[in-house]
Amino acid sequence: MNSAMREQDGTGAVPWASVARSFSGFCFVGAPVLFAGYGLLRIVDGMADGHGPGFWWTASHSLFLASLLLFGVVLVGLCRRVSGRWMRRTAVVVTIAAGAGLVATIRTTVIDLIVGFTATSRADMSKLFDAFGSALIPVPEIVSDLAPAMCFAGITTLLLFLALPRSGVAPWWAPLLSLGTALGQTSPWLAPVGALTLLAALLPVRERVQPPWPASDGSERRRRLAARSRG
Repeated sequence: MNSAMREQDGTGAVPWASVARSFSGFCFVGAPVLFAGYGLLRIVDGMADGHGPGFWWTASHSLFLASLLLFGVVLVGLCRRVSGRWMRRTAVVVTIAAGAGLVATIRTTVIDLIVGFTATSRADMSKLFDAFGSALIPVPEIVSDLAPAMCFAGITTLLLFLALPRSGVAPWWAPLLSLGTALGQTSPWLAPVGALTLLAALLPVRERVQPPWPASDGSERRRRLAARSRG
């Protein structure tokens, strides 16, 4: 790794806390940007191939899958920043529910990709959707339909918690902007707009949230080494 990219902590170790924070901040930008790209490519797919199968179908759903994985980091990062015992407990419940929606959406997207790779026509896609849907952990249709909304509703709720005066992590308008994701549920043409409003909502908080995993910045290791040398 380039030495300029390795701020060392005196022991030759990479400061993983900095890496974790950087990756978490990237996810807060990358997830909505990839989601916007998905929306744009879906529009192109509809005009070019009538929504798959083909290059545009595969490209758009690949971006969507990548954005969903990054949204998982966003969810946990927001949850970890909520303070207050009862608020934190509620945030955990919200995150679990949103995470369930996220997992269900990932499942559907994986099926979409497999079908897109396998099918040769739109008629083939309809048959394969039923076949793969039954084979890969069957989920009620209503759950599949509501799953994306569950995920984005969870993000909006967590932003609302962080926008409360006692928290002050997010500006008051952040949860309002995040509601723009509902635009994508009404029309595919509005999905990129909804993704950009979500990006605007997440940008002010990306530097203020904690990474989704505990990370040491090397200080604890330095303390142990210092104590060992004194002994």
